Amino acid sequence: MALVGVAVAVLRYAFAIHDHVGGVDFFFYVCNARDALANPDALPGHYYAYFPGVYAFWKALWWLGDGALPVLQAGALVLLAANALVLAAVVGRMTRSWPLAAFAGLWYAVACFRFGGQGAFTEPLATLPVLLGWLAWAGQPLSDRRGWALSLVLGLALGLALYAKQQAGLLSLGALALLVTRFGGRPSPHAWGPLVLLPFAAAGAAAVGIALEGEGLAPLERGLASVSGYQARGSFGANLLRNAGRDESAAFALAAASLGWAALRYRRLQQREPTEPWLELTGFAVIGALACLWQYKTRRYDHYALLALPGVILATTVLYARVVRPWLSQRRRVLREVLPWVLAAVPLCWALPDASGLKPWGVVLPAGWVPDRPWFREPDVAADLERLRASGVVAPGEAVSVFPPRHNSLHYFLDTHQPGPTGYAFRMPVLEDMRWDDYAAVIVLRDDHNASDRRLFDPAARADLRRRLEQHGFAPALVLDLMTVYRRPS
Repeated sequence: MALVGVAVAVLRYAFAIHDHVGGVDFFFYVCNARDALANPDALPGHYYAYFPGVYAFWKALWWLGDGALPVLQAGALVLLAANALVLAAVVGRMTRSWPLAAFAGLWYAVACFRFGGQGAFTEPLATLPVLLGWLAWAGQPLSDRRGWALSLVLGLALGLALYAKQQAGLLSLGALALLVTRFGGRPSPHAWGPLVLLPFAAAGAAAVGIALEGEGLAPLERGLASVSGYQARGSFGANLLRNAGRDESAAFALAAASLGWAALRYRRLQQREPTEPWLELTGFAVIGALACLWQYKTRRYDHYALLALPGVILATTVLYARVVRPWLSQRRRVLREVLPWVLAAVPLCWALPDASGLKPWGVVLPAGWVPDRPWFREPDVAADLERLRASGVVAPGEAVSVFPPRHNSLHYFLDTHQPGPTGYAFRMPVLEDMRWDDYAAVIVLRDDHNASDRRLFDPAARADLRRRLEQHGFAPALVLDLMTVYRRPS
């Protein structure tokens, strides 16, 4: 009954936030996918800042729903649900406990909203094929003909993850757990042939997807350059601790699973005991999750945790089923019956300080409750946007530049596009390099609206923009509460 209550809370929360799904990254993907469908021979600038797999997903959703926002938002939530269901299937296969499998899926659903899952980021798109690969492999020996086939399937899954997101390549490092077994001193369940096939299959799958773009090595080169060009913000330790504060239970689970797997692996190596499928898969998940922490070397975004989250939950639940539960069966009845509920309650009931997050006990949401609103749903922004659309100052299909350049939701709702080498990117363009004659209008947001905007578009840059607009004949055509539209007098 407890799991049913959590499931009801998750579904209730998902329906409540559906209209608020989306954010800066979401509209970057959506606007790029829209333009690529409309004119595949003239891709927007900065299109390949992300690997092309992400656009394959959003182009398919755009085509299915004709670009309707509710369809796009529902697609993002369905992607999260698919991750939860496949994760539950993997746990169920490894533990033969369907209540534990249901718990794992619900834990993922609860935790992903704590790490910004409603923002429709790329991580769930990358983790889904990895989970499917784990489900097919299930830690089985990679040795005979079946092992070759499983190695191929797992490699293809890792390659699809990389095709969807550059940083998803970190998950492939989980394969190092197989090398630990291989060099463990006993006859290994894994043969060299399938192990060597694994990285080649992964690289091949990603390469085929990139080659199908018809742009040569450009998607690979630009995607890698984009990631390597991230400017560091904060130290690795500070970024890691700040993100762990979003859900200390998940951080504790990763630490416990890592130490647990390492201890078990060491003991079996020392005693020359054979490995087991569940231990192989757990090692893959743990090392892959730890590798994903490298992302915090440069940034501290909450959604980075979504890449490691399935591995953390998988390793923790499998280790509980294979190690903790047998240990509990030999203990006193009180401990045997109470401790599992305590362990289950910790990750599900950990409460964030903000009132908008998902609380599993919130089957009935409080009166007046509102979810965390994305920028385009803020009342003052929505009011300005409605007035702008009604004014006709900006026509659909026109080339428009938005400053600061993070708010691509304006391009979606106005049906405009952003030409130039930076396209829909989040970085400020070099103003002196802009071809102003290519733009029909320029939209400038008020300077005190958002802290991130002020950091990206400081007063000096704002003054420089205003001066260049005057030089190129742009004048205010519509002044709203939060934004001003500049056009050339006709």
